[in-house]
Amino acid sequence: MTDAIDKAREAYFRAVVALDPVRLRFWDERGTTMTQLRVMHLIRQKCEPSTGELAADLRIRPATLTGLADRLEQKGLIRRWSDTHDRRVVRISLTAEGSLLLDEAAATGRASLDAIFTRMAPADVDAFTRAVAAFVQAAAAVPVEAEPPAIQA
Repeated sequence: MTDAIDKAREAYFRAVVALDPVRLRFWDERGTTMTQLRVMHLIRQKCEPSTGELAADLRIRPATLTGLADRLEQKGLIRRWSDTHDRRVVRISLTAEGSLLLDEAAATGRASLDAIFTRMAPADVDAFTRAVAAFVQAAAAVPVEAEPPAIQA
């Protein structure tokens, strides 16, 4: 089984590397980072969350989120304001430009994947779909550790 796991791990990393040039070019052209896009995705998903909620969900310190939010706000991608019911709470949302950026990122990703999948045999696309579904199901069953395991020499 170890050989099969080694091959699966290697295949996974090759797949990720195959998509990196598209993602890296997108981020570079728009002056964004993966972390900034991750924050923006969570903001969209949560619909006007507080900065405290975001920091907790991202497992980062509130000060770290403040720095990320400062850069996103300077780029016009998000906006922040004090909650009307509790002025100690700062809410955050995407601007129209921020939503457009996320939509462009998704469209770029879809186009890249479509270009790959159309070059594969239908049976291989089906096998890929089944394998990824099994991977996602198995990943959901693995507990998320607060700290990554130590690297053994």
